[in-house]
Amino acid sequence: MKKIITFFCFLSLLSCTKENYIETKKEGDLVQKITYSKGIVTNSKTYNSGKLETEFIYVNGTINKVYQYYPSKKVHSFSYLLKKPNHFFTKIYFENGKTVSEGEGDYFMNKKIFLRRGGWIFYNKSGTAYSILEFVNDGEKEYLQQETIYDTLKKKIIKDVKYENPILVK
Repeated sequence: MKKIITFFCFLSLLSCTKENYIETKKEGDLVQKITYSKGIVTNSKTYNSGKLETEFIYVNGTINKVYQYYPSKKVHSFSYLLKKPNHFFTKIYFENGKTVSEGEGDYFMNKKIFLRRGGWIFYNKSGTAYSILEFVNDGEKEYLQQETIYDTLKKKIIKDVKYENPILVK
């Protein structure tokens, strides 16, 4: 009889757990809405003064995609996970929808920083690539290792430098 009562107590506790719900956190003008499915985070949206600023999409509790938005609601950047736990491919856009830059980087969730790595291509507002910069990072800071600058009018490389000692960027 004691086992049956224990079983029903356990069963009633299980039925009380929240499986699917949205948690809301507020701090000043920022509001974060975190969506859970079966107790695991699936989505997180941050609003600033009522406008969607950032959206994280999770798969099995790991950030899989990140969207950042302009106040006009247009996409500012889009990142997707290349390799767990934090290696992403990112594309940044002008507000007109054309690409500003694209490349790989590491997102350090605990520090809330994104540091570029590898080759990044940069574009002018008309969509023409004008430079390729190569970055490395140490998990704390980002360094420029190589840069190639292309003259889009003369259609030739005007600078191509590999730095013996990488230059601190941020």
